[in-house]
Amino acid sequence: DDDDDDDDSEEEDEKLSTKGNVSGITAHGTKVYWHNSLDDVPSGPTCIIAHEFFDALPVHQFRRTERGWVEKLVAMNEENNSLEFVLSPGATLSSSQLVKRRLRKTSSSSSSSSSSSDVNSSSDSDMNNETIVSLEVSPKSIVHWEKMMDRINDEGKNGGRGGAAIAIDYGDEGPLADTLEAIKDHKFVENLLESPGECDLSAHVDFGALRGVVEERNEENTSEVKCFGPTTQQKLLLELGIVQRLQKLAETCSEEQLEVLADGCQRLVGDDKVEEGETPGMGLRYKALCMVSKNLQRPAGFSDA
Repeated sequence: DDDDDDDDSEEEDEKLSTKGNVSGITAHGTKVYWHNSLDDVPSGPTCIIAHEFFDALPVHQFRRTERGWVEKLVAMNEENNSLEFVLSPGATLSSSQLVKRRLRKTSSSSSSSSSSSDVNSSSDSDMNNETIVSLEVSPKSIVHWEKMMDRINDEGKNGGRGGAAIAIDYGDEGPLADTLEAIKDHKFVENLLESPGECDLSAHVDFGALRGVVEERNEENTSEVKCFGPTTQQKLLLELGIVQRLQKLAETCSEEQLEVLADGCQRLVGDDKVEEGETPGMGLRYKALCMVSKNLQRPAGFSDA
């Protein structure tokens, strides 16, 4: 029987490695796999955690002008041999499709981004709302979120046992504008195009756009996945019992360890109101959005989201 189990394990490893997937063994002897795509993951109950995943995906930026909605593009300035942002002379394929799709979605909340002076919460008249002059859209994020939704919704892929996905990132309800940032050596870079290839690029996540995809598919009766949020990381962690967990750990740790844990807890759930020189908390800037299959209840941490 042991030989049969070994043969089955080898066959499984071979099957999982055919598409460039990698396997390994943890220090406790648990076998884990890295996959190039969600499509490569074998069928079975699905639990997806996308922590700071969507902020790394590409975005398109648009401007409202007298020529209509145009796209922000990158061009070479031949005078100083450097990259610069320019506006397209007219509508592009992206501006003609993505702007309309994003702004026609009706938001259930009216949160706004840190750069929200350029946008309002969306409504049926957003396409003609001249107060919205800038917009940022991430079609790649929509594609990946929809793939996760299909995985959770498809009983053939989830083994008939459903699943759930949660996205945790800094972002807001949206629509958003001009949140793209460049980070190098743990510091923000003023000119996004100054050191191409040497900086990490990041953009705030438009959670309203992600939720809108689920709502749209439900209206079309092509999905039965339920979506909750976004809620703040502060609310999520407090409802999940982070304070009680800290109190339990405090029973067996030293004063020095407790100070480190308390500082970490405050960083995770704290807000932006800090004294000069202190690091702002992540509790309000980070949001969480989740979706679950039809057979699951509202998840903990999303009591009224």
